[in-house]
Amino acid sequence: MDPISVLVVDDEPGIVLLCNRLLTRAGFKVSTLTDPRLAVDFLLNNSVDLLLVDIRMPDVDGFEVIAHAQRIHPDIAVLVM
Repeated sequence: MDPISVLVVDDEPGIVLLCNRLLTRAGFKVSTLTDPRLAVDFLLNNSVDLLLVDIRMPDVDGFEVIAHAQRIHPDIAVLVM
């Protein structure tokens, strides 16, 4: 069985690094982004099971990322940080 794929989107590099480290150790396939605008492009081209997203980010907030993610992957699970 393939590992669960997780996309972490947060504008703080330290948070992204921590999430990546913890989730990878737990056996998840982790992708990270610090630019929420790139998250939409990533979601268009990659299959993701879980989206971990910060709500307060500059330019594009987490709610916009979630809206795009749900349009692209209707079954995606979302966890707001």
